[in-house]
Amino acid sequence: MFYKLPVSKLLVAISIACFLLAVPASLAQTAQLSQPAAWVLAAEIVGSSPENSLQVSSKRKVAVTFYKSGEEQKKSPFEILWYSSGKPVGIEKQAILNVPINQRVNIKIAASSVEAPLEVKTATDTILRLVLKVLLNHDTVGAVTVPTSSFGSIVQELGYRNARVASPGQQLPSEAKVSFAVESESGLQQTVYFM
Repeated sequence: MFYKLPVSKLLVAISIACFLLAVPASLAQTAQLSQPAAWVLAAEIVGSSPENSLQVSSKRKVAVTFYKSGEEQKKSPFEILWYSSGKPVGIEKQAILNVPINQRVNIKIAASSVEAPLEVKTATDTILRLVLKVLLNHDTVGAVTVPTSSFGSIVQELGYRNARVASPGQQLPSEAKVSFAVESESGLQQTVYFM
């Protein structure tokens, strides 16, 4: 039985599958959690205002910056992602990811509220995009920090996107291609991985 998929979803699925097959195991494994990150990719989700007061806008802007760990005041713009109804619709490249190779990079999602389903989808898509960009830059992903109020929803949404959740203390299977820790601002932690 064949399923009909929109061409855009099919292309995204093929791209991710090809990438996961090409990622060397040394890049895919998460660095030791005790090792501090050298760099941070920060994504701030901002809702856009509706064109008129009778409509509620589902458009979201995600401004992504990067900086050396401990030097947040020296943020450099990286890109702006645009979402509509939780789906990516555009990207504005502002600079190249100027992070040296073989560095540990943490990802931080900042938002006033990431509780509504559309914000959770936007945050999860942003996480996956940034994880892929870090790996393509030949760096390792440290922790992905998310707001405490949306921690469970984001881990669940990652599961909907074929991430597997590791049990506490579980050693990851050797077939795991990409893995990273999702952490809340309050200290909750869950490791997820993709086969």
